Amino acid sequence: MKLTDEQIGFFETFGYLVLRQCFSRAEMDDITQQTESLLAELCDDAHDETQMESPVGCVEHRPALAWLIDDDRVYQPLVQLLGQDMVWGGSEIQRSSDDDPAEHWFHCDRRNCIDLNLTWAKCMLYLQPMTKDTGALRVIPGSHVPAYARRLMPLDQLHIDRAVQTLLSVRPRDLPCEALETTPGDLVIFNQFLFHGVFNKQPNRSYIAFKFIQRPATVAQVEACWPNGQISSRLSKSLRNSDRPRIRKMIEGLFEAERLAGMT
Repeated sequence: MKLTDEQIGFFETFGYLVLRQCFSRAEMDDITQQTESLLAELCDDAHDETQMESPVGCVEHRPALAWLIDDDRVYQPLVQLLGQDMVWGGSEIQRSSDDDPAEHWFHCDRRNCIDLNLTWAKCMLYLQPMTKDTGALRVIPGSHVPAYARRLMPLDQLHIDRAVQTLLSVRPRDLPCEALETTPGDLVIFNQFLFHGVFNKQPNRSYIAFKFIQRPATVAQVEACWPNGQISSRLSKSLRNSDRPRIRKMIEGLFEAERLAGMT
């Protein structure tokens, strides 16, 4: 799957893309079944779903899901956006529980890295239809641009400190934004500097996500990956030992970036 110049320009300008119906209904049925099975295993291991840790880095361990990492429909658009030498940034599976708050206020995933000139991108496959009123991802278009992001940084404080209820007298749910409404099979890609949030989460709202990083080239860029476990020492054995060329290239790129930065 190849992005058009217009799609690339849209991503660079607004910080996100929604690629419609990349995956068929049959594929999504299987992905959903495999995801639910994996979540059930994790829940059994935790003995209590409310105590289950966020399932980060789990997709790599299940071949029936790991094929998505280097599938043309995921991999090729990311290469166009991040470069041929992009590196792997991990995966996650999320499912809302009854105890989760219905609102996840606007925030930026990489607020401390704005000046590093490095792009993180996250790809998401939602397993249920998402609308503005049932938990669709909301984004503030263009907020990945450093100058704009700095002006929005008070939103991160709202995200942390719920005692502060408004920004510029506007409630978080009423801020100008775009709700990325999707149906299963749509692929959402967004720059992780983009301010985003979720409101009115539906029960059992679930998705799987893959993260990719523009190849780090400096010590500061490599170190910026560490707080989120994006480091070679945290790679799963399934990825370390993979013989798939695209996987090998991303993993070897991560090792090489760390070596060039003098970190190994």
